[in-house]
Amino acid sequence: MNTPALPPHLFRSLLLATLALLASCADRSRPTPTGNAAAPPQDREPSRAEPTTEPIQGWAHAVVADDFGLPAPDAPALSAPTPERNRRQLPKLRLFRSNANDQTYVARLRTGKDTFRQVVASWNIITTAPVIIEMRVRHADDQTFSPWLRLGHAGPQPSDELPARRAWDRGAVEVDTIVADTDLDAWQYRLHLQTESEADSADIRRVAVVASREAAFNPGDPPAAGTAPLDVAFFSQFDAPQDLAPRLCSPTAAAMALTTLGTPADPLELARAARDPDFNLYGNWPRNVQAAFAHAHNQRTSQDPAAPAVGGYVTRLATWAEADRHLAAGRALVASVAIEPGEIPNAPIDSTPGHLIVIRGFDDNDNANVLVADPAATTSALGLTAYPAAALAEAWFSRRLGTAYVFFPPAG
Repeated sequence: MNTPALPPHLFRSLLLATLALLASCADRSRPTPTGNAAAPPQDREPSRAEPTTEPIQGWAHAVVADDFGLPAPDAPALSAPTPERNRRQLPKLRLFRSNANDQTYVARLRTGKDTFRQVVASWNIITTAPVIIEMRVRHADDQTFSPWLRLGHAGPQPSDELPARRAWDRGAVEVDTIVADTDLDAWQYRLHLQTESEADSADIRRVAVVASREAAFNPGDPPAAGTAPLDVAFFSQFDAPQDLAPRLCSPTAAAMALTTLGTPADPLELARAARDPDFNLYGNWPRNVQAAFAHAHNQRTSQDPAAPAVGGYVTRLATWAEADRHLAAGRALVASVAIEPGEIPNAPIDSTPGHLIVIRGFDDNDNANVLVADPAATTSALGLTAYPAAALAEAWFSRRLGTAYVFFPPAG
């Protein structure tokens, strides 16, 4: 007996649902540091999580940024659980070609209050030519430096004139993160404009750096009466072509954030700009931030050349209070999470080593729940949901070190 064929619309729905369960995003290949993931809580109700009362193994972070010619930020812009949070206001910085020579900007050496093992940098740059971002780090034990390491670039793909060094005898750049096997105590970045003509130039708007070290921490409970949730414009990554859809959680979440902040963005357009050609990834953290910034800048300035654009940077958080401060300031948070099988029962993905979601806010009726927008869902009814706070703390703060994109309105 022949089995009747499914109608096309039902076949597509079943296919998308199956792909959603199997999906893992472009940052799935990132190594998760060993020793920083606590065991998932046991014997909890599936629909809610217990308040977090004990420290869990994780990481502490310090965030600093250089803002070039931007308005002074408000206090919580770069929140961090360690005291060395800092944001420098610097004069406008434009790189250009002079006397047939490309220009390089070398930032001053920055020393952390504590030692660290990981560094993530991100940038907002307007450029007509490749800008290569490099960093060197200092070893705490003997005060020697690593070589200059290639973190990435803004603008067009660089030529091969400058070799891209990504490893040394004490660590390596793993996609977009410097990971060392020894303690570090300082870093320094430099920007190199690679031009083809005298007309090429680059305006540097922001370079942000987050340094991380292992430490026990307590994320606390989400606020009982937190900030009003963001009214997020939902996009599903599975609206993209089927061969790409499982890989596009990061640009899809970034497009939700931009659109929510008043700058409409198409996930596929962001994905094309955010793709890392060196690793064929769509989940490179600083490339997603830069792609979002460039899109916002181009869209705003096409309407008003003097209008500021939505900006952003990569940060790492360790408490729900920090997340709430960002939301209270009108910012959008895109969180990197790693979910264990069955850990979040209502998530469209049963498990994933790397996925990006938007943090919308907190449930006023149940402070054990966090409101999210999950791009792996096929509809807004499924994607605009709430996840248990304790499980999400493990998935975000512990396993993914609290990594997040912060996007803020043009004024902030």
